[in-house]
Amino acid sequence: MNIIDRRNASLGNPPHNRPLSGITTIVNHYSAVYRKSGASIENHEKYWESHHGWDRGGYHFYIDKDAKIYQNYDLDQMTWGVANCNHYCVHICVEAGSYDDYTSEQLDTLEWINRYLMKKLNLPASAVKAHWEVNNNSRCNGFTKEQMNAWRTRLGGKGTVTVTPSRPSSSKSAGKTLHLPANADTWRIYRTNGPYTVGNEVGFLRPAKFGGLTYEIKGTPVANVYLIDTQDFGRVAIYAGAETGAKVTKGSNQPVASKNTKQLVLPKTASSWRIYKVDGPYTIGNEVGYLNPAKFGGLTYDILGSPLTDVYFIQTRDFGKAAIYAGKDTGATIK
Repeated sequence: MNIIDRRNASLGNPPHNRPLSGITTIVNHYSAVYRKSGASIENHEKYWESHHGWDRGGYHFYIDKDAKIYQNYDLDQMTWGVANCNHYCVHICVEAGSYDDYTSEQLDTLEWINRYLMKKLNLPASAVKAHWEVNNNSRCNGFTKEQMNAWRTRLGGKGTVTVTPSRPSSSKSAGKTLHLPANADTWRIYRTNGPYTVGNEVGFLRPAKFGGLTYEIKGTPVANVYLIDTQDFGRVAIYAGAETGAKVTKGSNQPVASKNTKQLVLPKTASSWRIYKVDGPYTIGNEVGYLNPAKFGGLTYDILGSPLTDVYFIQTRDFGKAAIYAGKDTGATIK
């Protein structure tokens, strides 16, 4: 497999001051940015430098959305991949926003570079870890413990085994939708395989911020616990018993783009762009967050609706369905 060498173009030039014998862990990451955004390693480096003040990047190797692999640093250089643990780690990142966003080609490339490093550093498959297994300050790389164990089995064998998500499902939940009420400030979410109890949450949803949240139910592992796909955490489990105020209805109201759907293109020159609740108001001071087109070389979204002239509904990674003003004076275009 061909490795694209960008060591002379990567952010910074860390000192070559650690022995390879001191590297004990190969860390697998994902970028937490969905492939459709078209982000690149250059985009990430600009963000790290401008927002975090980093003097170097996070990953020795980077696999892009097309499964091409780049080398950014030599192994004897330390990068900023996992807080407080970098002195003994080598880092690999895949451009993906969730476990479901990986392509089979990306996983094949990830397998190859893991095997290459295992051989070069004389490390067993057990040395391959997800970011969260090294420092549990992130859900990176999107794999569950079960999926990482299967991944290590694949890396440790001569052949391959299929790494598939652990997704308990129920035919009874097919075609149903979960509605979280607008008066709920926070809502706990859990790993798909549990435990589904307070203290074991992996994050929080914020229904009130968006005037309520709606998800298609993907499965029901136990009573009142549902599997949903989220933008920030991938597939997770959520408890939504009758006493919580959540409702389950038949049918799905998820937007489906037709072949003729128009797209909104935000220019790469814009470093921030206000977004609003779908029901407004769509005025400065009422924004619920900001997009950063410049970080990704521009952003493109399917237009899901247009309640007013120059105001559009889009589905975002971080904020769910939102409204955005994109008049001609903004530099945005419709295609």
